[in-house]
Amino acid sequence: MTTLTRKLHFYKNDVTRGYTNPMRRWVYHYLFAGLAVGGGVCLWGNYQLAAWEALRHPENGNRLCSTATLEFLLLLPLNYASHAFGCLSESGYVSESVHRFLIKAIVWWYNIDITEGKQQQFSTLQEFFVREWKSEARQLASAPMTMPSDGVVLSVQENVQEEQLVQVKGMTYSIRQLFHRSMGPVAEGQKRV
Repeated sequence: MTTLTRKLHFYKNDVTRGYTNPMRRWVYHYLFAGLAVGGGVCLWGNYQLAAWEALRHPENGNRLCSTATLEFLLLLPLNYASHAFGCLSESGYVSESVHRFLIKAIVWWYNIDITEGKQQQFSTLQEFFVREWKSEARQLASAPMTMPSDGVVLSVQENVQEEQLVQVKGMTYSIRQLFHRSMGPVAEGQKRV
């Protein structure tokens, strides 16, 4: 009634079963491994190129990535990626251990001092990003608008004209919309930054 079936072999030299084509599995392993290794080599090469460009052209400041990487990033839908990351950071479906791993990676990568915060443990990425600081950690300026953050200023637009301010991802916002009031006049010899 019942018979034992043959043991499955997933090797490239298993030619006894012609309809399964085990050679395909072998090729796929090399194909996927080649893509992963090749992508890693390209990423490493782009960072090395960025470091070389930063040394060669120091007047432009430090570079985070090479021009080829910037051109590639312009092809990506960054608004959708930002929205997806925002949903991930608030998601309760993602386990707390994944959130903690990502928080540790972000703290290590950006060298963030989490001892400045009131809280040391976070259950989601969103809690980490909006954490409260100890009152003595950072003194706030008396300017009308201050934004304390763990970040780096990547660009500064000098001499802002026509109440426009260039933002990240190519979006421009009116300063009147941002501050909910109009900009005052600029004194002679001064400029907006």
